[in-house]
Amino acid sequence: PISMLPDIAIPKITISVSAPNKTARVIENTITRPLRNQLIQVNNLEDLNSTSRNGSSYIEIILRQGTNTDLSFIETNEKVDQAMNLLPRDLNRPRVVKSNVSDIPVFYLNIVPKDENQTTDLERSDFAEKVIKRRLEQLDEIAFVDIHGQSFPQVTVAPKETILQSMGITIDVLMQAIRNNNIDIGNVQIKDGQYQYSVEIKNRLERIEDIMDLTLQIQGQIYSIKDLADVSLVPLPERGAYGYNDKKGIILSVRKKDIANNFDLKKSFDETIEDIRETYPLLNFNIINDQTTILEVSYKNLRTSLLYGILFSSLILFLFFREWRLPLLIIVTVPLSLLLSVWIFYLAGISINIISLSGLILGVGLMIDNAIIIIDNIREEEKIHTQDDAIVIGTLGVFRPLLSSAMTTCSVFLPLILISGIAGSLFYDQALSITIALSASLLVSTVVLPVLVKLVFRNQKKKTVQSSEGKNHHRLIDHILNRKWVYFILFVILSIIGYFLLGQLDRSIFPTLSTNGIEVKIDWNENISLEENQQRINQYHASHRNLIHDVSATIGEKQYLLAVEESSINEAELLITAKENADVKNLLSETQEYFTTNHPYAVVDIAPKKNTFDYLFGDQDDELIAYIRSVDQLEIPEPQALSDLFRILKSADASYTPPALDAYLLLNIKQDIISAYGVTQGQLIDKIKSLFNAYEISQLKSTDRFIPINLGSESQEVELFQIIQQEMIRNNDGKYIPLSSLIEISRNQYYKKLSSTLNGESIIAELGDYNKAKVDRLEKEIKATGKYQVTFGGSYYETQDLIRQLSRVMLIVLILLYLILAAQFESLWQPFLILIDVPLSLLGGVLFLYLGSESFNVVSLVGLIIMAGIIVNDAILKVDMINRNRKDGMTVDLAIAEASSRRLRPIVMTSLTTILAFLPVLFTTGIGAEIQRPLALAVIGGLVIGTLSSLIFLPMLYKIFYLRSK
Repeated sequence: PISMLPDIAIPKITISVSAPNKTARVIENTITRPLRNQLIQVNNLEDLNSTSRNGSSYIEIILRQGTNTDLSFIETNEKVDQAMNLLPRDLNRPRVVKSNVSDIPVFYLNIVPKDENQTTDLERSDFAEKVIKRRLEQLDEIAFVDIHGQSFPQVTVAPKETILQSMGITIDVLMQAIRNNNIDIGNVQIKDGQYQYSVEIKNRLERIEDIMDLTLQIQGQIYSIKDLADVSLVPLPERGAYGYNDKKGIILSVRKKDIANNFDLKKSFDETIEDIRETYPLLNFNIINDQTTILEVSYKNLRTSLLYGILFSSLILFLFFREWRLPLLIIVTVPLSLLLSVWIFYLAGISINIISLSGLILGVGLMIDNAIIIIDNIREEEKIHTQDDAIVIGTLGVFRPLLSSAMTTCSVFLPLILISGIAGSLFYDQALSITIALSASLLVSTVVLPVLVKLVFRNQKKKTVQSSEGKNHHRLIDHILNRKWVYFILFVILSIIGYFLLGQLDRSIFPTLSTNGIEVKIDWNENISLEENQQRINQYHASHRNLIHDVSATIGEKQYLLAVEESSINEAELLITAKENADVKNLLSETQEYFTTNHPYAVVDIAPKKNTFDYLFGDQDDELIAYIRSVDQLEIPEPQALSDLFRILKSADASYTPPALDAYLLLNIKQDIISAYGVTQGQLIDKIKSLFNAYEISQLKSTDRFIPINLGSESQEVELFQIIQQEMIRNNDGKYIPLSSLIEISRNQYYKKLSSTLNGESIIAELGDYNKAKVDRLEKEIKATGKYQVTFGGSYYETQDLIRQLSRVMLIVLILLYLILAAQFESLWQPFLILIDVPLSLLGGVLFLYLGSESFNVVSLVGLIIMAGIIVNDAILKVDMINRNRKDGMTVDLAIAEASSRRLRPIVMTSLTTILAFLPVLFTTGIGAEIQRPLALAVIGGLVIGTLSSLIFLPMLYKIFYLRSK
């Protein structure tokens, strides 16, 4: 399988509830809180967050990393079933969704009419669901297609009030006639002799004409429904819509199957869409937010890394040995190692994805290093042995240190899977891919490469001339050993500088990637209609056409089946793509200024457009978030009672915005007056519902769906207060009573949404950047009120937790490295010698990251680790050779000098090869280069300093440790 990311079960389960016509407070008290009390009993629960809002709520369960999410999903459903007895009887069962990496859509497809007058909203909706959705889901690689922006039909029956009044009949007569003629009795069994038949008795309405032609007898006369009411098929009042560049459309999110090949999906999808475009010329089909490009970039990076690695290693081998046949060995062994790695991937069930590809990219460098080391050692042995003996001795001479270096590199990566969260899960695939790549490389280098050397260099003459570089290096080593303490002090100073620089680097989970657009989430914080919402977005677009290429707007309530969090009619989410020559930062700042100036009450969140990595790793929260709860009550106080708290929060962060409020109208029925006038409460409520087209009489059963039949009103377009003043209601005595005499209207405000954590209802305040003084002052002032308690969270605390985990992991890594090296060298001090050489190498990586304005993140960490693996590899080989020289009877100084001279060429060759292979990344642009840039800087910087350290400081350290051991 070729996927965007590994098939990782995200330890998160979401429960969403739909409760139309209920307020946020009612939903919180009667639905969310009972559910939350049941769900806190789920095993391995780490955190729980819930949000209740008008019409819906959702609860997010965070599980401990490593939890079997399949079992937790079953347990969560059981808890929901147990809670159903505590919930309102008319509530549909909450929907439970298990999160997975595959839930991230690979791309979106929108459908927009070229001319809005040529097709209707209902026609486009039917077309999207019955044609496009079905065709896409027939593709083998697609799992599910979700839709937003549809229009749904309804049948409206608007009574002709004047005719009904003149005839002295009520609306109830029409409603009852429709209901009586829309009954599906089912079927009965009839026996006829020895035969038995099923007889279906059917009396259902299936077409709008069936309703219009219904007849009823009134005062001896026969009338049809169309004589007494206007019957029409119209769209349901919309609560959600989609817009693309000021045109109304429909958007489909496409999710792939876990086992599907990403490239096959893209090819099939493009071919299908091209065919659809030709077949349906009245519509435009646009692919937006395509996430597959990231995988394509990673795939190209692997090819580029392979080609550059082979090219530069071949060039370096030729320059150092002046032998044209040596590059052939690299050209054969490295691709062979790569193919063997992919074959093991297949057997182990590992997909080709961004993470495993990055492991292979790193593995390519190590494959080249192994090949260079073995070839160099064989060539050196040929100076004093026959070719066959040189091949055997040269290969076996470096096999043990190469095996040890491979084990140390794997031991560095494998403990990283202990990191919690998504990062740890992703490291699992990377650790496996690097382990496989190293194993394949070691196998090919020690089994296949010697055979190729024998075949390529048949009858090669023996070389015995010592190079001048070796003599010069001897003199350098003598100089260093004679001044070992001076170099030791220099080594300590440089290591301290590296540690200081590491503290100066910014921290983040993943590097910031450039983007071609921005995302804007808007809560207008006003009770505007869906049409006004659309109009405001169009106005924004019109004022920024010089910067914007396209605007994709999800407006109002989301219709996606897999939508995690609901939204309101007065909210919108914009996905804005900038023009090619436009500056995204300028677009972001101008957008912020536009909304601040034109809509100061709106709550607007603007950020660069997200990609797959941002959804997984992005610091979506502010650095500092305060969770404030009431001390003496379950519920948070009324908005009017929180003015002192809001003042404290505003003083801590000037950009803080209080929770959004939702204004609503409260219709109070005057119970004593309706009794006096002979009107029942049920009659009054039905009348009010019919005025706003919200009274469902029955349902029309069309070919594939149930269409609601609603009682409408001729006054639907009139203002609310005018409707109340004009409308009349008929009482039990047949008299008409003014509606305004029976009800009174008042306005009210309450929180738009209510948020809760494991500790209960909370005010969640996002307070920008972290500052310890700010935290201390806030905690002191909030507690001083005596009414609230506060805890803090945010991305700052998450990053600090990640750093603590990395520190613990690195301690485990050092212990593993020490044990592996101690076992190889059968010494307690020589592992320290090799490990002490690493910090100075880290100085180079950290220095280059600092100069390149990169942060310390997961990618740069991998670069530092792989660089440390190469440096440790060189150190192991050199120390191993020093030990062998000493066993052959050389003095320690001579053993160090000879080993340093012997290892000079392969160390320089492997370092140059890796540096040159990564160097093009620093001079290329695009998202692929940006992902690899921190890694490339860490590797190049570390190898520049680390190579010098291995050549200069390692001999000095060996001498000092040797003398101390004596």
